[in-house]
Amino acid sequence: PFSLTPIRSAKAGSKVSSSSSGVVLNFIRGVCARCVGTGVSEPLGVSASSAVSGSLLREGEEHSRLLSSSVGVLSSSSFELEASSRGMSFEGDEHAVLFGYLGAAAAMIFSCFGAAYGTAKSGVGIAAMGVMRPELVMKSIVPVVMAGGLGIYGLIIAAFIALKVKSPYYLYDGYAHLASGLACGLSGLASGVAIGVVGDAGVRANAQQPKLFVGMVLILIFAEALALYGLIVAILLTTNVGKSRA
Repeated sequence: PFSLTPIRSAKAGSKVSSSSSGVVLNFIRGVCARCVGTGVSEPLGVSASSAVSGSLLREGEEHSRLLSSSVGVLSSSSFELEASSRGMSFEGDEHAVLFGYLGAAAAMIFSCFGAAYGTAKSGVGIAAMGVMRPELVMKSIVPVVMAGGLGIYGLIIAAFIALKVKSPYYLYDGYAHLASGLACGLSGLASGVAIGVVGDAGVRANAQQPKLFVGMVLILIFAEALALYGLIVAILLTTNVGKSRA
């Protein structure tokens, strides 16, 4: 596609600049001939330059690979050092921690739901009854007290679970803690609903017939027992944590 004029040989006594220009032009000529495939013979020194450039390119690629691997090792080492300095080293199944903390949250949340419903439902009945019989307000506060105890049960189990979630921690432990939290939380929720319904109707009936007070208290005790059953089972489940490694 294009022609290259031959380079005249340098005469004796010529300037150094003309000989240097001839070497540079010979190098460019060889490169162009290799690229366009014109068949021009390769000048002296081009093959050696290509070999040197190829070796330099390979050495550069090798150094880049070594550098990237070194950076990866250093970054991982720095992360492990930072994690160990912060106390983040962990042994066991990392996903098991999710189930353990879900159990603690379930115990606290559902128990508080039951306590809140029981307190609110009973409080409405006490407020309605206290308008006509204010002297019976303190005597009718029993359902509110019993409903408030449900939150304490959830707090106890949630604290037990949170204190035992530590390395090494496995899926067996996470499932045990999840079952423990659900047993306590859902039992507390059921108990709170029962206490709220019975307390609302009981305090209203007690205002009209004082002889119903003992019966109301007995019903509330059996409703509270539902949460106690869940608490006992939850404690038994938390004691099984760590048995899989025994």
